[in-house]
Amino acid sequence: MIQNEYITSSEAAKLLGISLSSFYRLERKGYISPAEVTKYRKVYTKKSIVELAKRYVQEQEERHKETAIKRIQGSYLYKRSYLNNGDDVTQIKTGLEISKKFKHILSQLRTLLHNTRLRSRRSILPFAAGILLIFIPLAVLVTRHATEVSAWYDDNWNYRVKYTISNSGSADS
Repeated sequence: MIQNEYITSSEAAKLLGISLSSFYRLERKGYISPAEVTKYRKVYTKKSIVELAKRYVQEQEERHKETAIKRIQGSYLYKRSYLNNGDDVTQIKTGLEISKKFKHILSQLRTLLHNTRLRSRRSILPFAAGILLIFIPLAVLVTRHATEVSAWYDDNWNYRVKYTISNSGSADS
């Protein structure tokens, strides 16, 4: 067994650029089979790992092409150019660029709103603390004073008061 031809599972995972758990998942599904299995470790041939990597890259490219075509077909600009019989590559490309710019603008808007919300939260906090510590106790004191102290006018003036006049010259009510 030549050392250069065989690699361990951790080396193969590093070569593929995936985690070890993902590598074992691929092995369970049957995409990868070890060249030799010993009591302590499994070894793989570099050739089989490289073939798997090539096949994986090709599948990813095909998947990306399919999703790009689906995105293009679903976009408004593609449908409009298709109706005008002008669905050439440049119009499709401009449609994709416009949709990417729109997504970028939306993501910037989301961060801008988030930052504004944080700034307003920071500026509202001292204002709210001032209201809680100064204005509410002041309002309570003013209303308590108004309820405890009698009015500035005499509210008994409207009622008739009975006076009895005695011989001593004093008036009793």
